Amino acid sequence: MGVSRRSLLGYAAAASAGFLAGRMLTQPVSENTVPQSTGTARTETTSPVKVGVQTILRGPGAVLAEPLHKGVVLAAREINEAGGLLGRSVEVVLREELGVDQTVREFRRLALADGATFYVGAVESVNTVALGPEAESLGLLSVFVDGGTEKLFSEVLPRPRLVFRTSNIDTVDSYITVRGIAHWYPQTKRIAALYPDDLYGQLIAEVVSVALKKLMPDAETVYVGWPPPFTTDYSTHISSMLQKNPDMVIVALWGGDLINFYRQAMAYKLFNNTRLVSTYGFSIPPHHFSKDMPEGSVMGAHANYYFLYPPWDSYEINRKFNEKYFEMWKEYPGTHAELAYTSLMALKTAAQKAYNTTGDWPDRYEVAACMEGLGLQAPGGFIQYRAEDHQAVRNPPIGRTVNSDRWPFPIWDVGNVFVLPKEQAVPPPHTRMVDWVRTSK
Repeated sequence: MGVSRRSLLGYAAAASAGFLAGRMLTQPVSENTVPQSTGTARTETTSPVKVGVQTILRGPGAVLAEPLHKGVVLAAREINEAGGLLGRSVEVVLREELGVDQTVREFRRLALADGATFYVGAVESVNTVALGPEAESLGLLSVFVDGGTEKLFSEVLPRPRLVFRTSNIDTVDSYITVRGIAHWYPQTKRIAALYPDDLYGQLIAEVVSVALKKLMPDAETVYVGWPPPFTTDYSTHISSMLQKNPDMVIVALWGGDLINFYRQAMAYKLFNNTRLVSTYGFSIPPHHFSKDMPEGSVMGAHANYYFLYPPWDSYEINRKFNEKYFEMWKEYPGTHAELAYTSLMALKTAAQKAYNTTGDWPDRYEVAACMEGLGLQAPGGFIQYRAEDHQAVRNPPIGRTVNSDRWPFPIWDVGNVFVLPKEQAVPPPHTRMVDWVRTSK
């Protein structure tokens, strides 16, 4: 894979006519120019619309991230069964997300060798920060499913053209979690916290600290731990927490890391006297948890989506999504399955809108223009891609656990979900969450 960027772009220029048709391009991409729409007519084609997908497929992160692929596949099946994307079938091309350098190489492969028309993928923030400029340079219309660092659109791509993101900003996790604690457990006095020692963890910790001081000034943080991502043994941290005797432990671990910590903490009986709060916990598909989780645990869903919310009896879109997902995969979706499904449906909606407006096959810039400000009803409720920075926003929910005879795992008490309007939970474009929390009422 030791191919230079110049060589790869040279390959793009020499790509076949079929490759170019599959990308809906009007002109080749060069290294030193930004492609522009020519506005010229495109010839209709019956070749498939290729959707490049990347996600984590191995290791602890796959517990959370692998359903991303399943969500895209379900959306592609629905689109194809309804006649395709502007009459063309959708074909999913899967590549792995594994470390920054390898992820970027596979992203280029999707754009240059696989002929992807669109890209839907990416879970880790370090990857989206690297992939964003690549997408703009290569001319690949990309919707990041996650990788929600606020730095992507505040610093790296303040004026994106072809890059969008469906997940809420990562730091919304922090704020909705603290708001939930203040709502349900305002008498909490002693708090321990465990953050992954990475970009996500650092940003989450900063906002949690500021939000606690503002909303729960009498609460004291008695312990903070920073395990590296993909740690397997949390016993030192658990022992330190037990010595501090906290009322509550806030955990920002995700994927298999959260499950490993939770199981080890249960063995140490940490939760006998300490309430569990997870910023990210129920983003994982529900079958990964068992009913030994204490009821009343606060479990975030990455400030985006939980499979039972909005409630099935009052929101048919979510019920049908779950029924179709279960029919296809024999399990219920995690957050990233819904985000990926919604990402592809948003692209399909924008492409149709562009076609309706121009009466011709849309190029990538015309589709991107129709993504700006686009709102749609998704399984997780109404979502909108802001025109200013291409960040999607929705009302973030968080819930508490209960056990039910209907389900073999703990679930949210959907009758008592805490939800904030997005205007009260998501900072304006190009505004740091920590600054917004400090100054907001």
